[in-house]
Amino acid sequence: MVQSGQTVTYTIGYSTAAAVTGMVITETVPPGFTITSASKPYTQAGNILTFNLGGYAGGYATITITGTFSCALYCANTFVMDTA
Repeated sequence: MVQSGQTVTYTIGYSTAAAVTGMVITETVPPGFTITSASKPYTQAGNILTFNLGGYAGGYATITITGTFSCALYCANTFVMDTA
């Protein structure tokens, strides 16, 4: 359970076996979650964050997201990774 006003930090891990171009990762954050920082630049539309990573050499990397909740709730997150 997450309490109102509590700061939460989580990490998204992603990897590819080879270099890719046009890499985009989208993350849907739960209602009531306000982003305070992220380790990579992003755009936000409603509760959807989009990380346009562009070219990626491959291997494993992470994005760290920090924010607060405005109400008590339980949440689970998923993300989608697309490559061109």
